Amino acid sequence: MERPDEEEVRRRCGEISVVAGVVLVDQFTKAAVPRAGVAGVAPVRNPGLLLGAVRVPAFAVVAALVVAMVLFVGVVGRLACRIGVSPVLPALVAGGMIGNGLDRALLGAVRDFLPTPFAIINLADITVIIGIIGLTVGFARRMRALRCVTQTMRPNIAALGTRVGARQEFR
Repeated sequence: MERPDEEEVRRRCGEISVVAGVVLVDQFTKAAVPRAGVAGVAPVRNPGLLLGAVRVPAFAVVAALVVAMVLFVGVVGRLACRIGVSPVLPALVAGGMIGNGLDRALLGAVRDFLPTPFAIINLADITVIIGIIGLTVGFARRMRALRCVTQTMRPNIAALGTRVGARQEFR
């Protein structure tokens, strides 16, 4: 098995640090904020999925979460790194997924406390949203940049083909 180079090791350590940081801060806020008596905070436990709309047993949610996270990191995370999108973005999503997954595995429900016009959410939800929006923007920018590169290369390739063809005619 080939050893990863120093840059690869540094990148992976950065990703792991982001995931661990998100999980630690998320779990801390879920434990501390409801006890602090902060105005505007509404601690609730959400045993359902899709903002509480769907009720599913906790073990099924945790199992599905593990599968989804392995697929997400394996597919989206690798693709992001290959095309030059920051590895921090998939790490934010993975950290949020783990934070809420821990709640479901240990408590049977997610601890939410930040009221919004649409739902009550937590820090893990926010990091997942930021990560997905960042990935969407990053992928769109990289795809556009790659498209521009290939479009600028096409005329050069076509010109090269006519030059080669022209040389062959003179022989």
